[in-house]
Amino acid sequence: MASAIEKGITYVSADIQELPLEDPEFIGHYKTELTEGKEDILAIEGEIQNLVQGYEALFVELKEIGQSETLDEHHGMVSDNIREYKNVTATICTVLDTYIDMANMIHQMETSGGNPAYLLHRKQELLEQNVELNKIFDRVDYYISTVVDMLAKETDVVKAMLESKHTVSEEETVHILFLHQTALSTCVDINKLLVERLQLMVPRLEGLREDVMKVQVHSVTNDVEERRKRLQELRQQAKIEDVTDYADLEGQYRHAYDEEGNHIGTQEGGDGGNRKSLTAILVVTAIVIAIFAAYVYMK
Repeated sequence: MASAIEKGITYVSADIQELPLEDPEFIGHYKTELTEGKEDILAIEGEIQNLVQGYEALFVELKEIGQSETLDEHHGMVSDNIREYKNVTATICTVLDTYIDMANMIHQMETSGGNPAYLLHRKQELLEQNVELNKIFDRVDYYISTVVDMLAKETDVVKAMLESKHTVSEEETVHILFLHQTALSTCVDINKLLVERLQLMVPRLEGLREDVMKVQVHSVTNDVEERRKRLQELRQQAKIEDVTDYADLEGQYRHAYDEEGNHIGTQEGGDGGNRKSLTAILVVTAIVIAIFAAYVYMK
């Protein structure tokens, strides 16, 4: 299995053919690609840290036998380069996190009913920025290979001195110094690119955050208004059903609701005085009909 250094950084999709904007899973795919790129960068950092630890362990051995003085300057340059490399790695991760945050906000707006045309524009913006991200990844790949070569050369020199006690040749020194200088200059270039990305994207991120809040507030306002209308309808319905002497309305039902508009019960009509009067009238009518029928029969 290839090491993280050999594998390199996974590039992100920068073309609408690779990552269609209309795809419902666009944001998910976009975030996955950026997360994979970040994981690659952190994995490479871990492997480089292992190389540094190996170099440092050998340098300690060299120091213990009193042979480190000639390489003290080299050791200082290695420390400086590794410190700068860590800073670059942290900044790259910050840039990627910024893009991921933007993607999350666009997704929030989608779920809150944001304007489709606006969201499409924002997605297009993200995809266009991937072109610049891949350019940065190109530079970072080259930078990483330079740092790895520099560490390998410095480690080989320390090993050689431990084994044969020989000093560093002028040719070796020139080559190693060239690697150090190349690493530092590449680091400066990458930092410049990263700062430009952050200067461009942070204001957009803040603008997106404001837009998300507006959409969410609008969505909540709509929900509250819909609930208010529903509650008003239920109250109006209750007023219509709440007729005088409701208990007289046999076969009718009155619904009860709480302040939240939730249905809490149903009352059946039919226990009132009018119903009893109606019953009495029906009984008397039946008796009269019976008497009349008997009278006709007797006759």
